[in-house]
Amino acid sequence: MKKVLVLLLILCMCLPCLAACDTTGGEDDTVSSTETSTEETDTSCNHELVSHEAQEPTCTVDGWDAYEACKNCSYTTIEIKPKLGHDEIAHEAKNPTSEEAGWYDYVTCSRCDYSTYLEIVKPSAAALYDRCDIDAYMQPLWSGNIVNNETVMIMEGDTSVPLLYSAEKIISVRSYDLTIEYVEGVDYKLEDGQLVILPGTRIPVCPLSTYYPESTSSSTKIYLYVDGKPTLSVYGEGTTMTRWQVAVTYKHSDVWEGDEVKSYAKRYQDFIKKLENGEDVTVLFYGDSITNGAVASDNTSPYTPKWPMMFCQYVAKQYGYTVRYIDTPELSGTATGEREDTVYGTNGTITYINPSVGGWTSVHGENNFATYVTPYIEKYGCDLAVIAFGMNHPTQTSSEFCTALNRLIKKFTEAAPDSSLALISTMEPNPQAVPLNTGDWCGNGTQRTFEARMIAIASQLNYKGTPCAVVPMTSVSLYINRQKRFRDSSANNINHPNDFLVRAYAQTMFQTIFGYESLAEEETAAPERAPELDVNYAAMIGSTYLDGAEGTENLIDAVCVRFEETDGGYYLYHVVNYAKVYVNVTSDGKISYSDTAQTVWTYDTTVNAMVTSDAEGLELVTVPPEICLHTSIIIDGSHHKLACDRCGVETDE
Repeated sequence: MKKVLVLLLILCMCLPCLAACDTTGGEDDTVSSTETSTEETDTSCNHELVSHEAQEPTCTVDGWDAYEACKNCSYTTIEIKPKLGHDEIAHEAKNPTSEEAGWYDYVTCSRCDYSTYLEIVKPSAAALYDRCDIDAYMQPLWSGNIVNNETVMIMEGDTSVPLLYSAEKIISVRSYDLTIEYVEGVDYKLEDGQLVILPGTRIPVCPLSTYYPESTSSSTKIYLYVDGKPTLSVYGEGTTMTRWQVAVTYKHSDVWEGDEVKSYAKRYQDFIKKLENGEDVTVLFYGDSITNGAVASDNTSPYTPKWPMMFCQYVAKQYGYTVRYIDTPELSGTATGEREDTVYGTNGTITYINPSVGGWTSVHGENNFATYVTPYIEKYGCDLAVIAFGMNHPTQTSSEFCTALNRLIKKFTEAAPDSSLALISTMEPNPQAVPLNTGDWCGNGTQRTFEARMIAIASQLNYKGTPCAVVPMTSVSLYINRQKRFRDSSANNINHPNDFLVRAYAQTMFQTIFGYESLAEEETAAPERAPELDVNYAAMIGSTYLDGAEGTENLIDAVCVRFEETDGGYYLYHVVNYAKVYVNVTSDGKISYSDTAQTVWTYDTTVNAMVTSDAEGLELVTVPPEICLHTSIIIDGSHHKLACDRCGVETDE
């Protein structure tokens, strides 16, 4: 009888176990509740319970937990536990050993043979942080989850330093020249997404007395608005700023919240087609000191090229080209100004020409065009002309600046009528800078207002047949300066980018001309489409303003419209004192305004214009300057203009 009871006890214990182990489901299979099996062979038994420890469940089968059994009868209880998840252990892989090999962060399970690779990171995207690498440095700041060698400047009193994104893991912290690597836990730590400097750190810390000197022998003085008053601050080229800066490589999961950096590859399709066909091309850069190369490390460690060179080298690498550098008065390379070709392949040659001059305005560029530009265009041609002025115009209105810029553009279109154009809006100068005395260098002025009007100029040029777009460095730098301190990414503390911001210039240029999406294995061309709803477009009929005044072909000054979808097309309207004023057409083809919508417009892709049948197919030319929020129409001479700086229409000029 004893043997029978023992067998029954064993059977009662095993049956629930077998039920629990009998599973063919995946990792998501679970037992939703605890099952209890109770056997009583002697109802009079008071159950002298003994605890038993079960085997530890694994990740691949259902487990069973501890149970209790009576030592006097066959009573037992067994808890069936849900299938456990993996007990994951994170592993950080070593750096790759070759250009081809990727590197992996992965996890394994301590209970089973489960493992998974979390991500594959090519060495050029993250691992080569100890030197300037064209692929790593051209990874756009606005995408991905790794930032390479972002620079920060540590000042006396800094307990933590903000980065462009909130860091989740710091991969490397190095000196600005990348020759010294600092140690986490000794020199720094990561806390709340920021870089924290530890006591006794080897990281250079700029004394307050150096950054805010009591006096300076320099003839150039800058004052920063600090704690409510102008304060003398450090200014200088070379290593004045960069000797206090360090380069941080880190991972993050934040997203870019600045303005979208758009691609205008469709406008540059002829230029891109030449590269795809292996034809030789010439790219000419003409601008001020930033385009000349101040102050990229260039010829000293870490040897970051000036941004126009970096752009051309990256393009050459994508298309298997060679970059040939032409000696110009301002080309800084060797002592003679000559450089060896950069060879990424033999499919074709990009001829690089850069006669940019530090301190110049667009007026200087215009007046010296015949000497600094014309001879090169005549000898080498020009497929893409890049115009990059603006920093040295701190006191001009956007209208004054763009009037001079238009004159310079005209010289380019006359000298190279088949060339594409790119207009660079300048980075924001130090937003804290203030002029205290006559002759003080400030630099901070009206530059941030130029970009919107430049966009309208580019749209108008493109409409007239000259491919053109704006490389929006003003918008990009404004966002960077909201996330970081200006001194973190400036080489002179007033108006020059350091290596980090130099890279932002090159990245933004590539996105504007080509678009990083073009590097994907499969690219789907964007379909032709009507203008987006609720977007303001500069609009005019032929050479006539939208309100009927004649005698202009200047879309910058054209009245702007918005779109309201309706059956079969769109209504067009302005916003005047927060109310809609609809654009209608009378029976004789004239424009009229009303608070009611009467004319339906449709988008004709063959002419790239809004049209209406109300006046024999009247065409309304529209070009998108940017998203605007107009509030009123103002009278200017014989026509009306909307009071909005974003689309190039201004009320204060």
